[in-house]
Parts: sequence; structure tokens; C-alpha cells
Amino acid sequence: MVGSKAESGGMAELFGPLIEPEAVARGHRLYARLDELADADPRDPRVAELAADLADHLPEEMAVAVAASLGDGENGDWLRLVSAELSRAQAETFRRFVRVLRERAANREGRER
Repeated sequence: MVGSKAESGGMAELFGPLIEPEAVARGHRLYARLDELADADPRDPRVAELAADLADHLPEEMAVAVAASLGDGENGDWLRLVSAELSRAQAETFRRFVRVLRERAANREGRER
């Protein structure tokens, strides 16, 4: 079930919604907001807001695939590696982003049972 399009070779389909002009513009705004957190405290309320908005930006099937892949050995270090390149608030944004994705995936699985 997890990543059904990704498993069937349809990765382009997963990214399709993100290349629509509206999504590209929204992505640019999200990155600008991330840049605004460069000197912020990790407890800044914008951190949680941006993490949720980043999770909302991903198409549902991509969010499921990302949440699942973060627990495997090959991709599990992604968050640690990304965090090393970011400010504390930006790294906290991605930690919360991952938490939101995992929570949503768990809720989705609970509803499907």
C-alpha cells in the first residue's frame, strides 16, 4: 500500500502536482518562510506553522512514501544530514515536518483498518 505509485514506477506521477504553477509558487513562498527562520529561535511559533504547511504541500501519496522511507536504513539519515546544514529553527521545522508526516500516516493506517 505505501507508495503504490512509487512502487509501480510512477514517481513522475507523485511529483506531477508539485510542478503545477500554483504549487511552484506555493513552494517558493514556503522556502521564503524557511529562509525567514534562519535567525529564529527553534521555539518560534512560525516553526510549527511552517512544518504543517510543508506537510500540506506534499501530495498525499508522496507524503505517505516520504513518511515510510524515513524509517528505512537507506533514507533514515536524511533528517540528520539536512539538519547539519540548517539553522536550529530550520532544522526544528524539518523535525516537526517529519513528525507531522508520520502522525498523518499513522492516522491514515488507523482509519483503513
